[in-house]
Amino acid sequence: MIVAMLCFAAPASASFLEQLFPPTGLCGLSQYEKQALVQRLQTVARNQVLVPDCGPGLWYVVANFDLGNNDSCPPGWTLITEGSVEGCSRDENLDGGCAVSEFSTAGLEYNTVCGRASGHAVGDIEGFDSGSSLSAEGLIIATPNLQHIWMFAADTNTSSSGPRCPCNNDTTPLNTVALDFVEDNYFCGDTSSDPIKLLWGGDDCSASAVPLCCNFNQDRGGYFLQSLPSLITENMNAAICTNDGTSDGRVFVSSMEIYIQCS
Repeated sequence: MIVAMLCFAAPASASFLEQLFPPTGLCGLSQYEKQALVQRLQTVARNQVLVPDCGPGLWYVVANFDLGNNDSCPPGWTLITEGSVEGCSRDENLDGGCAVSEFSTAGLEYNTVCGRASGHAVGDIEGFDSGSSLSAEGLIIATPNLQHIWMFAADTNTSSSGPRCPCNNDTTPLNTVALDFVEDNYFCGDTSSDPIKLLWGGDDCSASAVPLCCNFNQDRGGYFLQSLPSLITENMNAAICTNDGTSDGRVFVSSMEIYIQCS
């Protein structure tokens, strides 16, 4: 059974499947351990896909949901409808903070992450607003120990002092603490011209925003691609964050994909 499984699964992935084998080989495993290994091999092989916009090879699916396909919101997020906007968000009537959903990486070693998201922002959402908080407003992808992967920042441009996307305005005071944390690993969408416009897909970008906010629109069809400094096995957290209460403004996530690879 194991041999048949390996003959079937091996073409699906070289690196991830090889990680699952014990260094001493299969001979020392009990029947139960062999069955568990086969089940894990099947799971890993089944959850690998080609993602051409991310790059060559197979990618392990960490997260993939789309409300447009009638998927449910991940645990930790709540389906909220506000006017004509519906999406996964933080619970009603909360103060500022984050709603975190954790996604398993199956204990696999990886050093490359690729993904994309879409969503909306309503009310008073100010992206990288000035302040001393480590967070900004939007969707943050990170490991549980706060190794930053990517941020999808949102700005409804309701602030009297101007836009809060760094690439949309060079004069507005911004949150340098958050910017130092995320560095250039973010997309920032501005909905000022259309409150119900879909964020982070490229159509929320003006010509002046192209250098930092919108290079993804030309490069990879909305996907980010992040290389990590070393191999890790940690799960992935996706956090919807706002600095003020949900009565002041909301960030909605409509779809999200996260893939990992060992390259």
